Amino acid sequence: MKKLMLVLAFIFIMSGCSAISLGLYGKELDEKIQAFESAVNQYSFTMSGMAEVSFNTLKFTEEETITGEYQRDPYYVRYEDKTGNFIQTKIDGELHTYQVSLSSHEKHFYVEIDQTDDVVGEIEIKTKSLVITKKNNKHYVLKGELENFFSDKDLDRIYDTLVQLYPTKKGDYRIHPTMDIRFSDTEMRYELTFEFTFENKTLHYRFESLLTQTTIDVLDVKDTNRFFPLPSFDFPVMIDALSPIYHNGYISKNGYYKVYLEPGNYYIESSKPLGNSRIKLVSMSLPHNYYPTFLTSSDITDYIGFIQTIPTAGYYYLYVDFEFSDLTIEIKTLDEDRLNLETPELIINSPSTYTFERTTTFDFMTIQLDFPIGSEITLSSPYSIYVIYPSSNPLYYDFHKVDFQGTTLTQTKSSMIVYLYASDMPFDYPFDIVVTTP
Repeated sequence: MKKLMLVLAFIFIMSGCSAISLGLYGKELDEKIQAFESAVNQYSFTMSGMAEVSFNTLKFTEEETITGEYQRDPYYVRYEDKTGNFIQTKIDGELHTYQVSLSSHEKHFYVEIDQTDDVVGEIEIKTKSLVITKKNNKHYVLKGELENFFSDKDLDRIYDTLVQLYPTKKGDYRIHPTMDIRFSDTEMRYELTFEFTFENKTLHYRFESLLTQTTIDVLDVKDTNRFFPLPSFDFPVMIDALSPIYHNGYISKNGYYKVYLEPGNYYIESSKPLGNSRIKLVSMSLPHNYYPTFLTSSDITDYIGFIQTIPTAGYYYLYVDFEFSDLTIEIKTLDEDRLNLETPELIINSPSTYTFERTTTFDFMTIQLDFPIGSEITLSSPYSIYVIYPSSNPLYYDFHKVDFQGTTLTQTKSSMIVYLYASDMPFDYPFDIVVTTP
């Protein structure tokens, strides 16, 4: 119903000088509208709509309210409904629509959405066959066929919305609206009502709008002192791989960023625990390539993870799924001397005690296990370390905690690669290998 409300909104305002020029009281009403329009450039508005569908003995009612602000020139609309706050502007004649988070703080957030229709457009009204009744100097009533109210172009917009409710031919609706228009010194109020029957269903519709002359604060989403972008898949924001990214999950938990990367290993460092969030790099070229993600679980580490190996230089999406919070994340390179996914530092083919030498806070050890396929390999250590290995899902890795109780892996192929990681301080971590062969 919101789409129908927006189509019907501002029917008379900004309609051009020929909006109402025919019929008894038509010129008089047109002059009042033009005088109201030319008095100021900015307005606040409240729109409410009620649709009641009757089907046999059943009735279904839907209501919607939209409030907002409007500037005629340059075009600007900010409106709010139950789904959020929105701003619509035109840049070099091109329409842009944004969903915004208007908090009590100085910093607001926005994400551009794909909406191509003006929320407030110029709608031409045909009044040749309308009956206009003047109740008093500030109250007029218009009646007639729907086709006599609007131009063919605007009728198409209305019918395109109605056909989603009741599919039928354009001429089969037989709608007879009544419009009630009232004026005060700074306000214009109108109410549009109509009903129509399709098969055994009847739609009763009432639309009310209050337009008030006022002064508004025009919000510029491109003002970096007040707004911060939350990019989407269709509108990714270009970022510098070397600079921190501020992501706000309150308005949109999903964010897409565009970043240029050279080949290598990359990981994410976060200002808050990553928890169950998802962060990944995706190629921008088609088809979109996804790369195996290493170290994704907060059970291993809270603030760092999501390691991925980028094979070629180019532009990539950085996808962030972090709900109901805000955080700062950084993309950092992981040198091969800290993690080499392919070349083992240690080849183990016999049970013994070995040492994992961890020299920095983010070190890994690549191990190649060379035992007969089907062997049960038990790793244990007096310290808490983790063994990470490829998952059945090629895009992820599994992990087990290794402590004094030990954890057991099965040799699924010859020369099986696994990785060791410790989340504590740098240290030489001893670990034992015990093998049971098939």
